[in-house]
Parts: sequence; C-alpha cells; structure tokens
Amino acid sequence: MQNIEQPDSRWPIEFYKMVVLAAALACLVLTFVVAQNEKEFIISLLGTMCLVVISIPLFAQKPISVFEPIVLVSLLVLIGTPVKLIYIFWVRHNDPYIAEHVLLHQEPEVFLKGAYVLLIGYSLFVFGYMIRFPRTTLDWIFLPRVVQWNGRRLQIVLFVVGAIAILSFAAFVVTSGVSFSSFTSLSQKRFLDARAEGAERMHSTSYLFCRGAAFSKFIVYFCLLWIIHNKKSFLSFAGLVMVMAMLQSISLAVVLNSRAGVALILLDCAVICYYMYRRVSVKLMLGSLTVATMLMIAMLFARGQRNEVNINSMGMLFQKTLSGRNMLDISKCCHIINGVPRKMGYRKGEMLYAWMAAPIPRQYWPDKPIWANQGLTVNQKIFGYRGSLSGVPPGLIGELHWNFGIGGVWVGLFCAGLLFRQIFLSFYPHRYNPTSILIYTMIATRFVIFSLGNDLGTGIVKAGLDLAPIYMILLFIGMVRGPAQATSESAEISEENRFPQIHRPLELTQ
Repeated sequence: MQNIEQPDSRWPIEFYKMVVLAAALACLVLTFVVAQNEKEFIISLLGTMCLVVISIPLFAQKPISVFEPIVLVSLLVLIGTPVKLIYIFWVRHNDPYIAEHVLLHQEPEVFLKGAYVLLIGYSLFVFGYMIRFPRTTLDWIFLPRVVQWNGRRLQIVLFVVGAIAILSFAAFVVTSGVSFSSFTSLSQKRFLDARAEGAERMHSTSYLFCRGAAFSKFIVYFCLLWIIHNKKSFLSFAGLVMVMAMLQSISLAVVLNSRAGVALILLDCAVICYYMYRRVSVKLMLGSLTVATMLMIAMLFARGQRNEVNINSMGMLFQKTLSGRNMLDISKCCHIINGVPRKMGYRKGEMLYAWMAAPIPRQYWPDKPIWANQGLTVNQKIFGYRGSLSGVPPGLIGELHWNFGIGGVWVGLFCAGLLFRQIFLSFYPHRYNPTSILIYTMIATRFVIFSLGNDLGTGIVKAGLDLAPIYMILLFIGMVRGPAQATSESAEISEENRFPQIHRPLELTQ
C-alpha cells in the first residue's frame, strides 16, 4: 500500500503524533505530582501506558491517514484514560461531583484491576490491528464500481429527500411540543417520557418524524461531494441547498439537545473534505470547531438550567464534560469490570446479537434478549441510579466483560483491531472515489465510534440506519463501470483519473 497523498495532507497526523507524545510525557510527569500512594502511582502509570500502546501503529505503520480507525481510537483513549485519571487524582474527594459520580464514594485505588485489564486489552487490539492478516474481500461494501452519478436522478433524490426532511421536521416540532420561548425550553432531551427498558421511542410517531427530519444530512453529504468534486463554488445554488440542509440538521440536534448530533455531522463533513481535497483546511477546521463549541456550550448550559444543576462558569462546564461516562471512559470500564458478576451476572453473549430483536415491542416478547435497556441496567446496578429513564452505555469494553468476563474483553478487542484494520485496508485503494468516501465516512463515524463508546449493537444500528438510505440513493443515481476498470489497483491510476467525472448533466440550477 503506497502513500500517494499530497505532502501537505500529512501535517495533521504529524501534529497529532506530537500531541500524543506531549500528552504522554505530561501525564507521566503529573503522575509524580497527583499520586498519593503506590497504587495510585501504578494506576496513573498504567493509564499513560495505555496511550503509548494504542499509539504504536501511529509511529510504526506508514502511511497513516488522519481519519483511519486507529487515530480515532487513540484520541478516545487519550481523553478517556490518562487525561481523565490525572484529573480525577487532582481533584479527588475535594470535588463532590467527582467523589459521587466518578469514584462512587470509593478510593481511586478502585481503578487498579480495570487499568491492568485495559492495558492488556489495548495491547491485543494493537496486535490485531498491526498483524499481517490475509486481505479480505470487503471492497464491495464501498461500491467501487459506482464512479459516475446521474445528475438528473440526483436532482430528483435531493427534492424528495428535502421534502421528507422539511415536512418531518415540522411534524416533529408540533408533535413534540417544542417551545421557542427560550433556548432552555427549545433545547432539551426529548423522548424522556419513554422508558429506556422497552425501547418505546422506536415505536412512537414522534420518533419516526425525528428520523425523517434527520434525512436533511444526506442532502448535506451529497451536495458537499458534488461541489468539491466539480470544483463549484459554495455560493452556488448547490451550496445554498447544502447550507439550508446543514442548518436544519443542526437545528434538529439543538432541539434534541444532542451535542453528539452537532459533532457528528461536522465530523462527517470533515472526513469527506479531507479525502476529497486530500488535505486539511485549517480555516474550515477552525470555523467548524468554533461553531460546534459555541453550540455545545449553549446546549450544556441549557441542560444544566433545566436540571437545576449549577453550571455558571467555564470551569464547571469543563468538569461536566471531562467527568462524563461517555466513550472509552476508564472509570466506567473499571466500575463495570469490578461489578460483574457481583452486581450484574454474565450475559454469555446475549447483548452482542440482541440488537436484532430491538424493533419488536417487549409487550409482544416479554423475555426478549436484553439490549435496549442495558444502559439503564448499568446505571441502576453499577452506579446506583434509582430512576427508570436515564442510562449509561457500557461501551465495547464494558459490554464484552459483561458478556464473557476478562477473557472476552481481550479476545473481543483483538478481533476489533482486526476488523477495523480490514475495513480501512478495503477502503484505501478507493479513497479517491466519492461514492466510497461517503460510505467509509458513515462506517468510520458510526460503526467504529459508536461500537467503542456505546456497544456493538448501537454501532451496527447507527451505521445501518444511515447506510441503508445512502445505498438506496447511490444505487439509484449511480452508474456502474465494467469489472475490468474496477480493480483495487485503482490507487495507482493517473492524477486525472483519480477523480472520475460525475455523469452530466448535474446542473442543480436547472
């Protein structure tokens, strides 16, 4: 696999390597400052070693793409393991929120067993990621033969999808009782009246309207690809359509008070722009980060006011964000490892396939496999939550331990490393095909991230819900080339053929 990307596309990954080295060194030095006993020193050291181990492919393998799965995983580990441990040891019992919600009124030594498990697990993940495994036939996932789009059919798709999104958004606002009297009343968690254990939200009319309103993001992706691919101006009619669709997508995330929703669509656009431009635009990156940060701060303040939580400073905002139980949070993983099977019995693989039964209402299948309510179960039995609405996703590591124990964590992470690497290797030869770029974007930002942060079923469902309509659209607008032209050696084609021309006419102004 040769690196034929432009030199200026590699500076972000080189910069990120420096960030990883600086973070590892800083955490190592701070370990001597914040650790108060031998066990705390070992825990913090293990956390730093987790970052070092998970970052080995960044330095040992070439080329490394900015949005390769290992980069996303290492970033989640950086935030959720060594940095979080240093922060916990720094504030510890002096902060009531950390003492209650992160430490669960225990000493930091409670993380010792889990830290060992994570270090070995991440080592096996890296081993699986770097092993020279025979290449699999996953190329078909990225539709490499679809390199031309029928412009007139694309116009029809954009019109139909846009109509569905607008009408669904209006219906969702009406049925959900969205109030525009203040930002706090506008931006709030919806569907909280539906119990998590039954997954009733999936069967509600309001939820279906919400899913329909989210179709606006597909307009953003297809317009963005068309504009960049044909070197059109963002001030064109297509650009106006894309901006309007982007505004609706972000508005829906704000109404749902979903910070992840805002971050996700911006991340999708970043992945598409990177592989289409073959470089990172600093101006575009800084602009997107500024917009995302402002929206997330506003939504977090709104959530704090609604829940009567005192968030009156940026320090409190930082604390609530860093001490959350999201993604690869080491505190969440350690508490689940310590709590199974003492507080929760082994599920023996049930949750890895139970997502297939999620659409079936529990009233028709009372004993259906546990999946939709696993977050609620974790929150109740591990973290002592007494309600029946809010859940804590176990994450892939917690889910694997809950099902199979420590051995399951290690074997599962090794398999995850193999799978993530094969997905990227299958995409890499087709990284200049707009069709393949769009499909890879959905897989990287849905399957990879949500499988790690939530659970395997959520990763599959999230990716499936977005990939299904995208595949339908691509098969409708796509024009297939012959098999002889669709070989994986397309990475060696000439510069002018790297960007195959989209079928004319594709004039959205007509």
